[in-house]
Amino acid sequence: MVKKSLVILLSFVFLLSIVSTTHSQTSDFEEFVAQMMLQRNVAGVSIARIESGEIVEQFALSHPDLDSSSLTKDSVFQVGSISKPVAAWTVMTLVRDGKVELGAPISRYVSSWSLPPSNFDADQVTVSRLLSHTAGLSLHGYPGFAQEIPLPTTQNSLSGETNGAGRVELVMAPGEQFKYSGGGYTLLQLMIEEVTGVPFSQYATHAVLKPLGMESSSYEPNAKLRAKRAQPYIQLTPMDYFEFRAQAAASLHSTAHDLATFVLANMQSNPVLSADLKQKMHTGVKDIGSRQVGLGFFIDPKANTVGHNGANQGWRAELIFNPELNSGLVVLANSDNASFFIQQIRCQWDKQFSNGAMQESCQAQMIQHNSQQSIFNLMMWGLIVMSLALLIFRVISVKRGKTQIGLPSSKIRWALIVLFAILICAAVVLMHTPLGVLLIAGIKTTLSAVDFFPEGMSKVLLTVYGLLLCLLLFNFARRPV
Repeated sequence: MVKKSLVILLSFVFLLSIVSTTHSQTSDFEEFVAQMMLQRNVAGVSIARIESGEIVEQFALSHPDLDSSSLTKDSVFQVGSISKPVAAWTVMTLVRDGKVELGAPISRYVSSWSLPPSNFDADQVTVSRLLSHTAGLSLHGYPGFAQEIPLPTTQNSLSGETNGAGRVELVMAPGEQFKYSGGGYTLLQLMIEEVTGVPFSQYATHAVLKPLGMESSSYEPNAKLRAKRAQPYIQLTPMDYFEFRAQAAASLHSTAHDLATFVLANMQSNPVLSADLKQKMHTGVKDIGSRQVGLGFFIDPKANTVGHNGANQGWRAELIFNPELNSGLVVLANSDNASFFIQQIRCQWDKQFSNGAMQESCQAQMIQHNSQQSIFNLMMWGLIVMSLALLIFRVISVKRGKTQIGLPSSKIRWALIVLFAILICAAVVLMHTPLGVLLIAGIKTTLSAVDFFPEGMSKVLLTVYGLLLCLLLFNFARRPV
């Protein structure tokens, strides 16, 4: 009897330790997310985590400087290019029903629009190549339209009504290289509309979203979903919403829970796609460095993960899952500067809950990020030192009576205006776009230079830059006594 009681007691202690450990891991993960959110100055985040084929954790966090009640687990986010894997599922329902063949040219199914003439064979632009970004098409992504601007038709969007993104063209031989093309998914959107005879968003809801139980998701959200939409931010500054005609490429609205449901459908049986069709989507067709591209997804063979990320103005998102472990993660952020933050969350998930296979690449990303931060911090302090040096030089020069400040001539004033405009445009490009990171550090990223500065330092740098321009004006305007 004593022995039996001891066994029961030890079993209870063992189970208690497991529950305690799991709770500690969950708490540690949320605490890590909160810490990184503060460190990166991210406005808010909604997360859903999957283990052993179940959603085991959900939480939403807001930056303490913002209204925490405005963001909940049910908040709806624009998820950017995560629109594409869901759109790829929508295409695959037509493949399932025998209405579309993956190897067929897109021209077989689209008659209301055609690719502009080029030096390449448009008949080689197939459905599968459009899904895998190997069709050789242009137009990487879309900036969207302000809410008050009427959206163009799908055909006009393909022809160039994209608010500056350009038109869809065949710019390289289909099937030879990977070239990411949101425009290719807009062409698939038009294909779905012509094959089914209904708007893309309506068919996607009927064929994929509702059958999977994604009740808070839509490519064209109604008033109810819009009322639940989170506020997008540039760091901690609210910004306007942008709308998209390129729905399949960029317009999906969803919650972390709904996307976790989509992740589960990719790993388990579901009422929409068979295991064979999903396996085709999760199989790489072209290598991209250490990763591969499949039909609507990106695959990391070393880590055995499948996923996709998303980035619209004011929004960042990622979903990733490991079919072997039946685990996954969804991270949605309503903040324009959350790209590296999401990388950190993904790496922590891999370390804490997955197989740890991404840790080598995560370490490389951290080193790269720190190197970039060092470059931009050096540049920032260089501008500050330059401004102070010029200021000291001017004060000493004027104090000694060697020069005095006077207004320049009319011609010089106009030259200064042009120079100021050029310098301001250069500052915007270098500091606030990924092109600046590419030009300065030689690295392709979705981050801008200000993402690498310490919190609040971008305002300091802007002030210093303005001072530098003023001092430049004074130097041009000085006249010997």
